[in-house]
Amino acid sequence: MVVVGLGETGWSVLRHMHGRCDLMAIDVIETPRYAEQARALIGSNHVRCGALDVACCEGADVVVFSPGVSVRTPFYQTLQQRG
Repeated sequence: MVVVGLGETGWSVLRHMHGRCDLMAIDVIETPRYAEQARALIGSNHVRCGALDVACCEGADVVVFSPGVSVRTPFYQTLQQRG
């Protein structure tokens, strides 16, 4: 599972899903609110900040978007086209 956005919702999803599946978290913001907590929970190599990279979603069964992430971004549109 990839969680897009590390604000309140993204952090909540990470905590809820931790231990239930493999997790990756990404955010366009360089230092999002819960970046350090996410790194501590799922490991630094599973948290990417500063850009939204479609490659981070390769192999993911589910991508969860926080409500603060715009669906008008090329990132979202590319994922939607891929299904």
